[in-house]
Amino acid sequence: MLTELCRAQGYTVDSFYSPMEALAALETRAYDVIVSDMKMPGMSGTELYARIQARDPAQAARMLFITGDVLTAETREFFERTGCPYIPKPFKAKALHDSIAALLERSVGGEEV
Repeated sequence: MLTELCRAQGYTVDSFYSPMEALAALETRAYDVIVSDMKMPGMSGTELYARIQARDPAQAARMLFITGDVLTAETREFFERTGCPYIPKPFKAKALHDSIAALLERSVGGEEV
C-alpha cells in the first residue's frame, strides 16, 4: 500500500520485504527518504535506524517512520531523542504525502527529486 501511495504522488520507489534487504540496498545507493515501520519481522525500526545511523548519519536523518505504537515510553523516547518524524497508524494518504514532502524539504533543501 505504501509503495502505491508514494508512486501515485510521483515518487520513484524501491520496496523491500525485509530490513536486511533495505540495508543491502543502502550499501549501493543513497535515498532521499526512507520510510519504515517500527515493527518488522527480524528487526525493529529502532534497530534499523541504529544500523543506518552507524554507517551513514545523513541517510538516518532522512527516515520517516510509520507506527501504531506511539504510546509506549520507549517509542516516544526514540522519537524525541532522534527527532525522526513519524506518522501514527491509521493514517490518510495526505499525511504520508505531507510528511514525505516535509522531510524532502528538510533533507535535500527543497530540490526537486
